[in-house]
Order: sequence, then C-alpha cells, then structure tokens
Amino acid sequence: MPQDDEREERSRSERPPSHLRSDEPRDTQPTEEGRGIGSFGRWFAIASELPCAVISLMLVGQVIGQALGGLQGGNTGALIGVFAGLLFGTYSVYVTAQRLQEAEERSRIRRRYVPPIEEILEEPEFLREPKPEEE
Repeated sequence: MPQDDEREERSRSERPPSHLRSDEPRDTQPTEEGRGIGSFGRWFAIASELPCAVISLMLVGQVIGQALGGLQGGNTGALIGVFAGLLFGTYSVYVTAQRLQEAEERSRIRRRYVPPIEEILEEPEFLREPKPEEE
C-alpha cells in the first residue's frame, strides 16, 4: 500500500494551509489587522497629535503675546498657548481614538450577501412555464 500513502501525502502537499483555504467562512480566517507593525502608523498618528497641538499653539500664543505685550507678553502668551494646546490636543486624541474604534467595529460586522440585480430580477424556476418535451 505504499501507493496509497504517496497519493495521500501528495494530496496534502497540494492543498493550501488551513488559514488560506477559501472553503472556510471568512470570519474564521485569521486577520493581520492590528498585529505587528501594520498598525504602527495609526498609533503613531494618535500619539503625535498631542505634542504637535501643544507646540504649535505655544508658538502661536508666543507670537500673539509678543505682538500685544512685548517680551513679557510673549511668555504669557506661550503659557496660555501651552494650556490651550493641551486641551485641544487631548480632545483631538479622544475624538480620533473614538473614530478609529468605530471604524474597527464596523469592519468586524459581517455584511449580508446581496445578490446582483440580474439575479434578483430573474424569474424563479417554479414560476416558469414547463417546456414541452420533445419526443
């Protein structure tokens, strides 16, 4: 029975690994989203929002403060800008994280199958008139 063993081994080697088979439902196949370095960009964007907001509003506050109050106004404007940037940046991070979470939840929802319009408009077999059989 060595031939049977060879056939079985060959059929195993020809089949794709279980995580690549298309006969399994889509939900059971492992996804790469959220793993490894692929999701790094999303988290880097969120992490950089707060420092960018603080620094940019600090500079804006400093420029406006110097224009209105001289050197001392620049320091005061920079402090006001830092606090405004902290509040704005924190809110921005919160909103971004919420939107990313909503998008992730929407992508996990399994979509229903909707047939093409041609299939919908096609007359079902049980309503079709039987064809006369040729003798």
